[in-house]
Amino acid sequence: MLQPGTVQAGDPITLTPAALDGAPGIGELFELDLHGTFRGQPVTPDDLRRLLEHPLAERSRADLLKRLAKLEKRG
Repeated sequence: MLQPGTVQAGDPITLTPAALDGAPGIGELFELDLHGTFRGQPVTPDDLRRLLEHPLAERSRADLLKRLAKLEKRG
């Protein structure tokens, strides 16, 4: 979404694929959620910061921010 608003039946829309350079896939987000790993390795604060640079669902973003805060608190 480029700007908030409403879409009604008959309104023209244009699908613009997101740039996927380094963006996490759904499988990677599930791996992180289920196993605490990212791409087969224990997740690091830097991994989480890089993930947060990409567009994410609000709930996924909130979960990653909580996980990042926990990791940073541990030191």
